[in-house]
Amino acid sequence: MPTTIFANRFLEVTLDTRRVTWSVREKSTGVQWRMAPSSEQDVVVEDALKQRSNRALSASTDREVGPSRNGQPGAYLFLRDLGLGVHAFLDGRSLVVEVDRLTGAGPARVRDLLFPRHFLLPRKADAYATWTVGQGAIVPANTTRRFHHPEGYSEQDMCFHGAWADGCGMVAIAETGFDLYVAMNHLAGEAPGTFFHWLPSLGDLRYTRRVRFSFGKDLDYVGQAKAYRRYMQAQGYFVSLADKAKKNPKVGWLKGAAWVDTATTTRRERDFTYNTNTFAEQTQWVADLKKRSGLERAVVHVDGWGNFGYDGLHPEVLPPSREAGGAAGLRNYREAVRKLGWLFGLHDQYIDIYTSAPSYDESRLMIRENGKPNLLNVWLGGKCSHLCASESLKFVKRNYVEGVRDQYMYHNSPPIFDVCDPDASYLDCFCRIHECFHPQHPLTRSETAAYQRECLRTVREHGKGVVQSCEHVKWYAVPDVDFSYGLSQLKADVHVVGGGSATEPIGIPVPLWNLVFHDAVWTPEYTTNYGQMLLYGASAFLRAGREPMPQEELDWKLRGCRLNGVVGFDEMTGFALQGAEVFRSEFASGVAVTWNRGEGTVRVDGPRAVSTRGELRLPGKAKG
Repeated sequence: MPTTIFANRFLEVTLDTRRVTWSVREKSTGVQWRMAPSSEQDVVVEDALKQRSNRALSASTDREVGPSRNGQPGAYLFLRDLGLGVHAFLDGRSLVVEVDRLTGAGPARVRDLLFPRHFLLPRKADAYATWTVGQGAIVPANTTRRFHHPEGYSEQDMCFHGAWADGCGMVAIAETGFDLYVAMNHLAGEAPGTFFHWLPSLGDLRYTRRVRFSFGKDLDYVGQAKAYRRYMQAQGYFVSLADKAKKNPKVGWLKGAAWVDTATTTRRERDFTYNTNTFAEQTQWVADLKKRSGLERAVVHVDGWGNFGYDGLHPEVLPPSREAGGAAGLRNYREAVRKLGWLFGLHDQYIDIYTSAPSYDESRLMIRENGKPNLLNVWLGGKCSHLCASESLKFVKRNYVEGVRDQYMYHNSPPIFDVCDPDASYLDCFCRIHECFHPQHPLTRSETAAYQRECLRTVREHGKGVVQSCEHVKWYAVPDVDFSYGLSQLKADVHVVGGGSATEPIGIPVPLWNLVFHDAVWTPEYTTNYGQMLLYGASAFLRAGREPMPQEELDWKLRGCRLNGVVGFDEMTGFALQGAEVFRSEFASGVAVTWNRGEGTVRVDGPRAVSTRGELRLPGKAKG
């Protein structure tokens, strides 16, 4: 078997050049990590006629092994007939793998690359794969229910995965993080394993893809998350809430606050239904909630305030809904909220563009690789497509900074900042990255992300201390986002005897996102799962409407706000599973929260958590 061995004082790597796989021995623990061998899923290539086929890297017939390119212990494997070069080298406690697109060799295009593969785990209860979709999970190696999804999932919240076995951990960090999914391999008779599925950039593998595998006895799932946190800090993608509050004091107002929703206008195109709550009515609802709750801090989030209501004819939100009270009514609403001591924010949307909108133009759309726009969505305002991110930025600038001119009669308007000067802004659906193949404005995923970040910065920097929010916060937007929805755990379809459908979580939920970013983005929980809310130190969503919130729900969510007032800007320093139903989180301020899901109790410990200290029995759970 042709092999190449290279080592340093931490790791020894044996590269099997025929099977295009390797094993890594971590010297301090003696644990041997074996990567799965090459398979026909490794790479998708495309010829000059745009015919695609799957290839195994091990099937290459024109290969050569050369030395490392940078003088580090390693090797470079040329796979010329596939147009690929694989560079593996050691850097301290890490094995770094780079995959290059060889110029002038191989197929016309190299597309999807499912390599390096996952590491093979022993099928034991104390071994696991680390799955970083949504909030995150660990998947025990002896899991019997299969979730085999080698294609992976889009919209990566974070770009790492990992594993643990025999007292040693592995974390894989994508140092080229935009064009990838995190995939899971779980074949019958094998343990689940995670790996990166690299995506083409505008149809080809246009740049080097790079992943760093680090190994060590301190790299359990908490250690893996902390390694990624350090990497985010080093790359400039981590800005703490405390540092954000130094630049904008309103950010500091989020600590211990609640997110308060109010609804204005809805127009449902499908059945021609219509409903409006005036700004004056919403003002009264918010005042009633303030009196009832006693909350000192909150961010009021106004839905459907625009001319055509919620999800109606975006990006044409100006002027504000006349039926609800118009620009004067919206400004009065803002003034009333400020007198209560709360922040006033607007829900807005610059991803969807509705076919009925006067600004709709196919030249503005995001075009998929097949040459067609995305016309799948039908929301309240009817059928819509997606704007190219370069066009999103134009509308953000128009609506917030410049104002609407020469649109059509009665719909010209001053910009949002002149209309009501909001304290907070929520840009719906932001941080969904995609490519645009429009010939006039093609964008890679990283370019799309850059445009979306510029949209966020435009609102932040032109407003008078705007606190910025979005729906789907991702790693790359953390410096530009102050708060966002809490992330959930991925649930997948499962078979149901007798028909029907159901979903269940993948693996065991662990808050990987919070272990990395808890003190960088304020993420209240949109849930009545009070155990999880307190465990994560999250604040809560409240509703201010015609029908008041149930008292029990309000009381529990206010508990979440009070605890968030202590730990809301803290690093989550630790998390532990204490059996199948007991979870414990730890925060930098010394607070610890233990949620016994089986018994339905939550215990809060720590010197600063005075108002929430002790054990609480969750509603709906019997004692014992």
